[in-house]
Amino acid sequence: MSKKKNAALIALGVLALFAVCIVCVYFYAQHIINTPKFEVPEAEPVKSLTQLTDDKNEMLTYVRTAFYNGTYNQTNVSKYKEAWIEEDSVNTDLSDGDKNVFMLSLKGAASSAGEKYNTYEKTNSDELTVMPEFSVVMSEIDDFTITQGITQENGEITDDDFYFFEVTIGERNYPLYDHMALTFEQDENARVLDDIIAGFADYLDINNCEITAKGFRVNGKINRIFDHIEYAEFYHTYNINMQVKFKGDYETLGTKNISFDYTVKARYEFTWYGAYFNEKAIYMNPKDSQTLPATVTVRDDAEKGDYELSFTSSDETVVTIDEDGIITALKSNEKPVTVTITLKYRGATYTDELFVTVTDLEVA
Repeated sequence: MSKKKNAALIALGVLALFAVCIVCVYFYAQHIINTPKFEVPEAEPVKSLTQLTDDKNEMLTYVRTAFYNGTYNQTNVSKYKEAWIEEDSVNTDLSDGDKNVFMLSLKGAASSAGEKYNTYEKTNSDELTVMPEFSVVMSEIDDFTITQGITQENGEITDDDFYFFEVTIGERNYPLYDHMALTFEQDENARVLDDIIAGFADYLDINNCEITAKGFRVNGKINRIFDHIEYAEFYHTYNINMQVKFKGDYETLGTKNISFDYTVKARYEFTWYGAYFNEKAIYMNPKDSQTLPATVTVRDDAEKGDYELSFTSSDETVVTIDEDGIITALKSNEKPVTVTITLKYRGATYTDELFVTVTDLEVA
């Protein structure tokens, strides 16, 4: 009997404990629900420094200016080049088997020529010996588009902070040396084409060769908040039309006509010096500390003595910032405090502002 009594008492104790837990959870939940919270205001849409318009002449001028500024202002310029044969364009009266052999040689010649390209890697703009140029006008263009963001297949727009542009000059009968290309690239491109032709020297002689510029296209990406160009890609396509006489092991092939398209791609990436906040406002509680959401860009080889970086608070009784950009909230304040970042580098000064609100309420 006593054992049953003890078991019943234990069961009642467990139930009572469970009930107490339920009550505690209920009152804690009520406390959380009823505790006032600081509602973070909805962020305003980021404004473009330059608005898109339907005037294509105006927008093309905007793109040209962005490219010019990226080249001649405080930037690092990285240049990457590659080249390839448009295989589907190869046209010859060789048999299929002989054409396959020729294609292998053609690829080898193109690869060898491509290795001779000069490449600038993160070169400061004021150290470039020659400057890229983009000077087309609307009357020379077949197609020009500029859009904000990229629309995905599901309709979602990504990369909304950027403008994306593309300029196309289609096939037409203009000479190899044409001002519609990057002017300082032209001699280099012609030299590479010569190297391709020289790559055939072991097994054929070229009776004549005609090289024409077949098309030109450029696309790129511009940060619409700062009007800073991020990158630009230039595509030059040339048509090479040759009459060749095979020799050596291939002498029995005789004289043939061969034509193919060859594309040269040059990509320029621009890294802008400067300092800015990645957010326009942050919200903190007293005694909280965090790293300021800031981006600072200088040259990779820059040392601390090469630049001055500082942070200031408009009210140091509310928030303070140390030299490493750690912000500490001291007390609540109804009015936002303005935090300023300042970078002095290579003769230029860059500043940006961040608004900091300190509240006793829990930030929602």
